[in-house]
Order: sequence, then structure tokens, then C-alpha cells
Amino acid sequence: MKILTFALLIGLLSLTLRAAAEPWMANRFAQNCAACHSPGRVNLPEPDRRCTFSCKACHVSPNGGGIRNQYGKWNESRWLKSFSPSSWRLNSPPPAPLGEQKFNDEGVKRFMANLSKDASSEKTIYESGVAMKTSESLPDETNFQRRNAAYEDQIETDPRRFMYRVPSEDPLRQKNQQWFQAGLDMRYFFLNTGGSTDVNGANTAAESKSYSAFMGLDIGVEVEPVHSLHLVFEHRYGNPPDQDHWDEMYNGQNKVKSAYLLVDDLPYNGWVQSGLYRPLFGHVSANHTSLINEITGLSQFVTYNTTSIGAAPGAPFLNVHMINKKTGINDEQGMAEGTVVNLGGRFVASGLSLMLSYWNTLADISGQTTTRKMMAYDVGATLGKYVGNVNVTRVEVAVEDQSMDKGTIVTLENKYRFWRENYAVVNYSVAGTNRALREGNTTQLEFGVKTFWVSGFETELLMTATKERSETTQTLVDENNSQLQAHFFF
Repeated sequence: MKILTFALLIGLLSLTLRAAAEPWMANRFAQNCAACHSPGRVNLPEPDRRCTFSCKACHVSPNGGGIRNQYGKWNESRWLKSFSPSSWRLNSPPPAPLGEQKFNDEGVKRFMANLSKDASSEKTIYESGVAMKTSESLPDETNFQRRNAAYEDQIETDPRRFMYRVPSEDPLRQKNQQWFQAGLDMRYFFLNTGGSTDVNGANTAAESKSYSAFMGLDIGVEVEPVHSLHLVFEHRYGNPPDQDHWDEMYNGQNKVKSAYLLVDDLPYNGWVQSGLYRPLFGHVSANHTSLINEITGLSQFVTYNTTSIGAAPGAPFLNVHMINKKTGINDEQGMAEGTVVNLGGRFVASGLSLMLSYWNTLADISGQTTTRKMMAYDVGATLGKYVGNVNVTRVEVAVEDQSMDKGTIVTLENKYRFWRENYAVVNYSVAGTNRALREGNTTQLEFGVKTFWVSGFETELLMTATKERSETTQTLVDENNSQLQAHFFF
């Protein structure tokens, strides 16, 4: 009862007060084309086609996370919610089915017939778009599956017919009218920790602790002075769990999350990016305490000096990242040089996703070389109301003349949507090493409930059990945590 009361208080607090990357959402919404834009959209011929399920589909950065683009905002405001109160300003009504829209097939025929009779009036419709009819309640998503209406393979070569299908509210028109946007991502945690440590058979119970604090605040801005040229700056304010005062957040772990230049909308959905950011690798988890983030060292707090190039012509995508040294930063992130490559594809059918990732960097820190090599394989899909992802990641970290630490982590993420945007969550991870990549083994079980209440507001109740055995020190760590997270973003 106390937890439920606390959740309510956090919800009310957020009413008086952008989102981390969660790739599973692409699996979840892949079959609902209206989850990203207005219904009935068709494809342009290559190389002008821009439809993709890669990270770039929802985020400004092709690596995912951070400020969302207009397509991501469309999804957030019209679909990623369980309720739509009129007083909540971040909500927008979802679209009505295509058959009820002016820009349906019959509407396109009438438009083309009238275009030759009264070009001046029809030109206004073509340039600004017709109004989109919306639905007062969350409609049946099967009405928007493109494959059911045979739009998936329909190619439109006439730009006038294509643009008539794009209403004034569509993200394509919205992004072309926008030159500036700002985003915010705030997380409030209630965390309870406990467990025990066993060293050579001597068991010591850990002190149970509870924390209630603002754990993170991201603020970002994007400026697009000319079409397809983006300047993005995002700053993160972090807060250790034992600091529960608002002012301590600004004096804690604040740092630049990303600062980069992006040129996109190139042929074949190509892009070039350069600056400070985390290059895409493997299946990204927003939880920085997850086993895969702790072992790989690639949590959301990581940034590298990176230059990237990529393309996403439809279902497949490829991106290559060159990591360079940061000026004046003498640690592995600052001194790293190397390459990261991601090759994969995301498909409408069953929300299927496949990705292969490769990481190879070398860091010379005070005359000592550290080499990091990683390989990740990821498969995900949606089956009815179930969304699942399986990731296998191999990590090798070698320190010159000292050690070679290596291990494999297998992660299974399960989500079941039992009502609207409410999910039962069960995640399981196992590693053949301890969390420091030394001899031993680690398992982690997470289970709980994730709820997107209204657009831009999410809560997650999660229980975590982690068991870590270190062979060299004969230590067994048994951790049991419970956390309630309130997440506000726009």
C-alpha cells in the first residue's frame, strides 16, 4: 500500500514539474504504420525513400536516445499512453482510420482530377496538406497495419500525389517547418537495497537502505538553421541516490551528454554525424545498473569523440563510427581510438529485428595500452502482445603486460502488454564472469510492471535479484533491490 501511495504522489509531483533509447519500442510499433505518421502513407522510389525502423525513426541522433524528432513525438503524444485526459497538454488524439480521411484513395483521385481544373486552389492543398481526422478514443491498431492495405509495396513516383497523402499534422510537414526544439528528461527514483556478502563461507548481511531522490535530469536543444543541418547539445544532471535534495543535483555528476553536428536526409536515408556522443552498439538498455551495461561499460553516461556515417534505406541499416581521442581527458573514454560497426534490419512482419555489432578500440593511458573488443548479436520480435529481445555480447578487455579479461553476457528481455500501454516485464541475464570481467559468474533477474500513463509520463516498478560469484576472492554477493521510477519526458 505504501508503494502505491508513493506512486500516486510521484505522479502528482510530475504534474507540477526526453527519453532514453528503448529499442524494443520499434518491435512493438513496427506493424502499426500510423504509430509514426498519418495512415495511408506510401513510399517514394529509392534513393528518396525515408521509411525506416532504425533509431533514426524516432530520435534526432541516429544512435538513439536524447531528443526525439517529429516522428518520435507523434508516437509519444498519440500512441504511447494509456489515458488521454484533455487537460494533459502533451497528449494528442490518434488518427482515424484511412477510410475516414480526405486523403484516402478516393480523395487522391479527386485531387488529381481537380488539379487540372483549378490548379491555384489545389496547389494550396498540396503545399499545406489537408486536415487529418482524429479518433476520440484509442482505435484498433489493426486498422493501421500497412500490409493489410497493400501500402507497404506501393511506390509513388508523382510528388503531387505523394504529398496529398501527407496531412498538415503529419511529422513530415512538421519537421520541415521547424528550426528549433528543446527536450527534457527527468527521472525520480525510490530505491531500496539489501542483500548479503559471503567471503570464504563467512556471511555478512548488507545494511538495508532506502533512497528517494531525483536521479537524473537531461536538457537538450536542437537547432536546424538550414534544412538537414542539425546542431544538438544535451546536458545531463546526475544525482547519487544518497543525495535527496534538489540543489544537490546541480552540484553532483553533471556532464555533457552529447554535443554534435548532424547532416541527414541524404540519399538512401544517409547521414553524417560528428561530435561527442555514445556510438550505437548492441541492444541499448536505459537501465545503467543492468548487467550488460555494467560489464560492457557502455551505460547512458558514456560519451566518446566520434565521427559516424550511415544509411537506412528501408528495413536494413548500416552505420560505421570512428572514435578519436578527447582533448585533455586521460581515461579510457578520453583516450580511446578505434571503430564501431552496426549492421542490421528491422521489418514490419512480426516486428522482427536483427543486428550485428562490432567494437574495437585502443586507449593509451599514461603509456599503458588498453584494448577493448566486443561483438554483439541481437534478435527481437513481436508476437501478439508479447515483445521479446535476445542479446549475446562477447567482451574482451586487455591491459598491456597485466591482464586479459573476457566474458560473454546473454540477456533475455520479455514484455507482455496486458492492457493498453501497461507491460509486465521479466528480464534475465547471465554472464560467465563477475561484473569486473574476472573469473566467476553472475546472474540477474528483473521483474515488474512498466506503465505509460499519459503522453510523456511513465512509471516502472522493478524488483532485481543479482548473484555474483568471484572465484579469485571466493566471494559470493547476493543483492536484492526494489525500485519505483517516475519518468517525465517531452
